[in-house]
Amino acid sequence: MQSQSPYHTVEAPPALRGPFWLERFFPMVVLFIAVTSLLGVIALNRYVDDCQRAAALVEHVRAEAYALRALEVETAQVWRPEPRAALEQTSRHARLDLDALSRLVRQGGWLDRWLTPPDVGSVAARVQAAWESYEAAVRISMDRQRLEPAPGPSGLSFAALEEALEGAARRYAGLAARAREVADLATVLLSFSATLLLLGMVHRIDRIRRIGLMAATEQRLMRKGVERFRALVQHASDIIVLMDRDGVMRYVSPAVEKVLGFAAEELLGKNVREILHPDDRPRAREGLAWTLEHPGAPYQAELRLRHRDGGWRHVELRGTNRLADPEVRGVVLNVRDVTERNQAQEALRQSEATFRMLFEDHPLPMWVYHRQTLRFLAVNQAAQDKYGYSREEFLGMTILDIRPPEEGEAVLQDVRQERPRLQHSEGWRHQLHDGRVIEVEIVSHTLEFEGHDAVLVVAHDVTERKRLERQLTRQAFYDPLTGLANRTLFTERLEQALARSLRRGKPVALLFLDLDRFKLVNDSLGHEKGDQLLVEVARRLRGCLRGEDTAARLGGDEFTVLLEEVPNAEVPRQVAERINQALEVPFVLEGQEVFVSASIGIALGSGVGQSASDLLRDADIAMYRAKNHGRARTEVFDASMGAQASEYLRLESDLRRALERGEFRVFYQPQYDLKSGKVVGLEALVRWEHPERGLVPPAQFIPMAEETGLIVPIGRWVLETACRQGKAWQEAYPHHAPLAVAVNLSMRQFRHPRLVEEVAEVLEQTGLPPQLLELEITESVVMDDAEATVATLGRLKALGVQLAIDDFGTGYSSLGYLKRFPVAVLKMDRAFVRDLTEAGGDQAIVSAVMGLARALRLRVVAEGIETADQLEQLRALGCDMGQGYYFARPMPGPAVSALLEAPGSRMQPK
Repeated sequence: MQSQSPYHTVEAPPALRGPFWLERFFPMVVLFIAVTSLLGVIALNRYVDDCQRAAALVEHVRAEAYALRALEVETAQVWRPEPRAALEQTSRHARLDLDALSRLVRQGGWLDRWLTPPDVGSVAARVQAAWESYEAAVRISMDRQRLEPAPGPSGLSFAALEEALEGAARRYAGLAARAREVADLATVLLSFSATLLLLGMVHRIDRIRRIGLMAATEQRLMRKGVERFRALVQHASDIIVLMDRDGVMRYVSPAVEKVLGFAAEELLGKNVREILHPDDRPRAREGLAWTLEHPGAPYQAELRLRHRDGGWRHVELRGTNRLADPEVRGVVLNVRDVTERNQAQEALRQSEATFRMLFEDHPLPMWVYHRQTLRFLAVNQAAQDKYGYSREEFLGMTILDIRPPEEGEAVLQDVRQERPRLQHSEGWRHQLHDGRVIEVEIVSHTLEFEGHDAVLVVAHDVTERKRLERQLTRQAFYDPLTGLANRTLFTERLEQALARSLRRGKPVALLFLDLDRFKLVNDSLGHEKGDQLLVEVARRLRGCLRGEDTAARLGGDEFTVLLEEVPNAEVPRQVAERINQALEVPFVLEGQEVFVSASIGIALGSGVGQSASDLLRDADIAMYRAKNHGRARTEVFDASMGAQASEYLRLESDLRRALERGEFRVFYQPQYDLKSGKVVGLEALVRWEHPERGLVPPAQFIPMAEETGLIVPIGRWVLETACRQGKAWQEAYPHHAPLAVAVNLSMRQFRHPRLVEEVAEVLEQTGLPPQLLELEITESVVMDDAEATVATLGRLKALGVQLAIDDFGTGYSSLGYLKRFPVAVLKMDRAFVRDLTEAGGDQAIVSAVMGLARALRLRVVAEGIETADQLEQLRALGCDMGQGYYFARPMPGPAVSALLEAPGSRMQPK
């Protein structure tokens, strides 16, 4: 069975493709109608103008006729000698109009012939004839010098002329009205066709836009398909080879090591003929030439390839020319080891006795069946053992009897079609006598058996192999612990959901869950209990979702949920509430109740400009917002969260370059002997002088440095700078009492495997005496792993440095461990100093700390002294040293030098 190539062409889906006639002919028909209508409107308007001109000429002739009639009547009543000149002038004007009317009728085009009745030409002729008759009558009357108004020859002629003019006027007015109606109809048709053309253009533009969006989404899915195809190639049992047109191998899949014994890297860059059997090289060369001449057409051949041990393996080679494919640019070969199959074929060619022997003793089930009746003709012992039927039972059955009923029709179609003499097929299922169904691969060979046209079949049970393949597929796409989808499958489904959302216009929702305090469960109960908890959480998570929703475990205690076609953000909120309500019920792990909750982030996506990674990132940001706001909460992603995350990333990026750019500064806060008032020590504090932000508060960048691990190189720089400065002060003020420099160590620094070596290197490089370096570790750090802390502190103490526990009183120090820690100083947290002077304050706690320190022979440094009353209280309680804003704020090195140069260098309230 051949795998479908992941390379394909993206085309418009059927939903965006119209009928063939609509796509091809309809626009042309509409355009033809529009052009025809436009030309018709122009011609009809011209025809209306001609009709109106004809009517105007008729009216002119009518006016001339009335003028001539008036002249005739006037001359009859009163004789005047000038009537002949007036007659000639009127007759000339009338004849000019009649000639123009005749020319207008004669020059009419096809439209005139279509709209104008045949008698219109005769109308103009009748008008002209009536005029000439009347004019002749008038001339006769004038020649007699007596014109009578009573009806006579001229009167009758005038009546005929008037009737002809009236008929012509009505006829031309009617023609103009008819042409105008047709012109209005053509105008409507033109408007309608123009509207259709405009709608067609809008439809085509929208179709092009949607195809473009869908093509981009399909390209992303195609890239995912390519990655998945590559993963499958890496684990395929067949060898996949990509070579150029010269036969040089550019890619060889890892299966080559299993089949031929060579590592894939050994064959890269070599020509394939180097491992071909010499006798097969001419045939292979011809096959390569044929493949190059027929791009895309498959070529199949059976060749022999050299094994690493020197032997030869028979392989079935299928080659396809993909040189024109920009994604491949080579000839793809699928090489399958068919050595064992060929050995079976060779066995079939042996003599009848050999055949019988091999047939009966073959470890795989074999049988022979009649090609027409499908009845078994012979079966071997392996088939009887495997299928549970006796030989007699087999010989009374057909091959349909060992197939599941639903596959009967497929079997009949397979046996009826033309088949090669030797055929290998897979994907079939056989049913055993006990009803079990197994999956088999079949090798069949047509032959003549005892005078019958028959087929020899070798069946190989691949049920276990197929099960393992399915299991591997499940392991590749499902979390082995919880059975939920893993990151690969979830990302693929999310991409598909976004594509559907883009087509349907219905958004998707992504829920990102992180279990709160799961690390505490792992650390306290063990990883086995932690795994049980994850399995139970996954089970409850499934119970909160619909059948079409997807739940996944991305890793650790992170889960995701995909909801499709959500109408608004309230729906995923309700799902999140159901999940947290389900988690409120305590989990019982081997009799012990465990309580967990989840911080949930929600992100909505529509598929427009969003990828699966974008949506996962947004939901992750929202989840961390929920966790930072108290846990067991749900937050929906909005743009402001993304801006904050971007700001955090920019600050982190600047922090990574700050050390290289020399933007860190070390400030020092003096420590005073509360009895003598002298400066006895200086605590080194790092400050970040950002070129744009100015001094960045330590609370803003120290946690970030701790999280990213940058605190280790920053701490090393602070330690070296402080020691070098301490050495400089020692040399500059030799008569001053020795000044100890206190440097804080973060948890990452303290747990660093080379901490002791780095401290020793810094002391050696700077020349600072070890007893003048005080390393401060917070109480929570030293108690995180007390046994390891004892060992590390012992090694540091062996260097001669002083050790101090910082923020003492805020953690959970064990007195037993505190006694074992080789520390010399306890730094009392500023919270106790702040409440010292208040009624009901912390005097008892401070007094207890003093008593504990005296019992353990430790010095006490009070932090955060800000008032004179606090100072007096601490003196009264016997505190040794102190520091705080009451004496001095943290200051740069030059300011400390000025302080040390002052007479006495004693503490002064600021």
